[in-house]
Amino acid sequence: MNALAMGQDLEVIDLLTDIRNVVRRSPASSPVSAPTTTDSARTASATAGTLSVGKVVEQKMPPVSQPVKQPKTSPDEPALKSEKGIDYSKLRDLLKAGDWKAADNETYEVMIRAVGKTSGAWFTRDELLNFPCADLLTIDRLWVHYSQGRFGFSVQKKIYIECGAKLDGKYQGDKIWKKFGDNVGWRKDGQLLMYNSLVFSTSAPLGHLPGWAAGVVFWGSLLSHRDL
Repeated sequence: MNALAMGQDLEVIDLLTDIRNVVRRSPASSPVSAPTTTDSARTASATAGTLSVGKVVEQKMPPVSQPVKQPKTSPDEPALKSEKGIDYSKLRDLLKAGDWKAADNETYEVMIRAVGKTSGAWFTRDELLNFPCADLLTIDRLWVHYSQGRFGFSVQKKIYIECGAKLDGKYQGDKIWKKFGDNVGWRKDGQLLMYNSLVFSTSAPLGHLPGWAAGVVFWGSLLSHRDL
């Protein structure tokens, strides 16, 4: 047990014991020479190496670290893509801040520049039907993202279709137009609201914003855009 505790080889010890007994029984045998300094050093080195291994085995293994759970991230913000070199960072920042009225005005500004006109101009039906695809999608996705799905052209388009409209870019008649206006909250008591009477808050009806950026007359043309 002592030999085992010292990390020594029991088979070697048994062999040495047998040789020693044989030598003692033989009178003609020459005395066994004492181990050389080199042999002693080798034995000590082997013992030390065995003991070192024993100590390593006896050490407690460190606990396995658990993977760190990453916090959930919100969906990525819409990319600010433009076919006309329009900078949509201001519109994004206004929407992100919840400044809905300023964002509505900025929507008109970026849209009128996207069709090559300056502030104060009006859109034509063809300009809205052929509005740059990447720009229209950027504006819509910004509105949808920051309103959590309440506002945006695509939201209005769905309501427009539910009112019975056909997406042919043409005026769908007073009945459908009035029904659409009632649903998105642009009409009250049978009358079209003035722009300043719109509700620039998320408490507004679904699809209430953007407001009249494209002009009420041609709104149907915008919602009929092939890529919206």
